[in-house]
Amino acid sequence: MELKYNGTVDQAINQIIEKDYMKAFDERVKKIYLVAINYDKGTKTHQCHIESVDKAGKTEQ
Repeated sequence: MELKYNGTVDQAINQIIEKDYMKAFDERVKKIYLVAINYDKGTKTHQCHIESVDKAGKTEQ
């Protein structure tokens, strides 16, 4: 999970992937959910994006 403030959910998902947060899970884990949440101070709204990744690297939105 990555939280952003005045960013984008795409930035959050890219950070999860680039910093390889998934390496913390061992080989017994078959599917991982990437969760990105952004809060926009100007509009006072939030966005959420969830996608799953299997250990082979295939993503589903």
